[in-house]
Parts: sequence; C-alpha cells; structure tokens
Amino acid sequence: MHGANVYLIPQFLNTSTNRRQDAYGGAPENRARIVVEILTAIGTVWEHDRIGLKLSPAITGVAGYTASDYVLSWLTDFAPAYVHLRRGFDSSGLPIEMMREHTFDHFRELFKGTLIGNGGFDPVTASAHIERGEVDLVSFARHYVANPDLVARIEKGDPLAPSDPKTYYTGGPNGFVDYPPFARTAQQDRS
Repeated sequence: MHGANVYLIPQFLNTSTNRRQDAYGGAPENRARIVVEILTAIGTVWEHDRIGLKLSPAITGVAGYTASDYVLSWLTDFAPAYVHLRRGFDSSGLPIEMMREHTFDHFRELFKGTLIGNGGFDPVTASAHIERGEVDLVSFARHYVANPDLVARIEKGDPLAPSDPKTYYTGGPNGFVDYPPFARTAQQDRS
C-alpha cells in the first residue's frame, strides 16, 4: 500500500494536514486508524506476508512521526512482507539531516519485520545502513532510472550515471529508457 509522500495516507498521519475532529483526527491512534483499517481489510483477502506498506514519516515532519510510530508498532503484530520507509528531503532536494540520519534507527526499534530504506542512498551508504542493522534492504530510485545496469555497476564498482530531474514525469522516453549501460573497456573487463 502506498502511504508515502504527499498522498492521502500521509495527509491523515500528519497533524499539519489532518485537522479532523472525528475518529480519524487528533490523537496518533486516530490519525493512524485509516492505515490500520485499510491494511486489515486487505489482510482479509491476501496473506499478510504478501502485503507491503510504503511510508515517508520524515516528509510529514515530527508531527507525522507519532502516528507513524503507532502504525509501525501495530505492524509488528500484523507481520506484513515489509515496510518501505523513505527518508525526508527538503524542497531543494537536499536531505533534512537530522531526520534523514535517524529515520531508520528510530523506526527499527518499533518495527521488527523486514525494513526497506529509501532516500538518497548510494552503494556505500546503503551497505553501511545494512551492515549496522538499521535496514534489511535498500531501494534505489534515481539510480535505477539513470543506470539500467545498476546491479552490475554496483557489483563491479563502476561509476553511477546521474539522473536528469528535468526529464522526470514528462511523459516521454527521455530520461527513462534512454540511459545507456556502462561502457566497459577491454582492460576493465580483464580486471
């Protein structure tokens, strides 16, 4: 279930956007109610280990953390296949350092299942987070867009191509299917 970024689910979790006075507003457990009810309903037709949830608690700011805390604690017993957490970035695209660096260790304490981290990782920082046990897996977004051979580049230590944000969501192939794979030289192939 997509509960990240600025869509409907995070709007319920965040006190800045959720001003409701009913059972879905106010206290963290009320703001989290919609997530619990949706996942419970999905769990009646799918096994829990086939359900995943993506959240971006750092994007909603500290005000969104308390409801996200409730959701993550509840999810430990629900036992989904995974929770995919995205770290926050400010409007200029730069990480919000405090929330970025402590997102995973904060939520790792609350959720005991498979945790996937996302948000500004490169191969080195991804490995460090996994080795420290802060996340079980890391997902790459921009790197996958710009590097159709991302796995091979990481395995071989090849440089990653930068993505071009000007081509995001433009509706055409530019910036999505026109990035070439890494051109290795014969000498690089021998080493």
